[in-house]
Amino acid sequence: RLTDPKGLIFVAQNDSVSYVREAAVKKLTDQEALAAIAQNDDEEYIREAAIKKLALTDQELLAELARNVPDPLVRGIALDNLTDQDLLADLALNAPDSLVRYAAAENLTDQDLLTDLARNNSADWHVREIAMGKLTDQTLLADIARRFFWPLRSALVRCGVLTDQKILADFAQNDPD
Repeated sequence: RLTDPKGLIFVAQNDSVSYVREAAVKKLTDQEALAAIAQNDDEEYIREAAIKKLALTDQELLAELARNVPDPLVRGIALDNLTDQDLLADLALNAPDSLVRYAAAENLTDQDLLTDLARNNSADWHVREIAMGKLTDQTLLADIARRFFWPLRSALVRCGVLTDQKILADFAQNDPD
């Protein structure tokens, strides 16, 4: 029975037999080693075992896992535990994978960051729509909606995000589209 922490790390990262690596991962407590395994092991089930053992509080690490790990389950676990609003906004804008961008936008709650995404994210319209759907300030929503083409404005009305009757009446009377 291997109990030496350094020996466990070595086995977990280097043994050629995957179930031996998995058994070592299940005994590991070293967060740095677990993070490396979650990012780099060839076997999906070992990466998942590693991320489940991580103390999911290191927000920078969670953002890195969400951005860079190819395994969708590992990315999902990282995103589910990521609460840092600035890191979520950065992922919503810059993550290479569209599903990570969408999930990060869905997890955002900071109205200022959502406003910035809604106003300035020209690279990904779906992220912009998610951000707009989470905004609560009707006047701000109307201002943003006026800047964009008709289908986006229409979507805000259809999905019930833009509800202020005065603003809706103004759109109905004065919208050129």
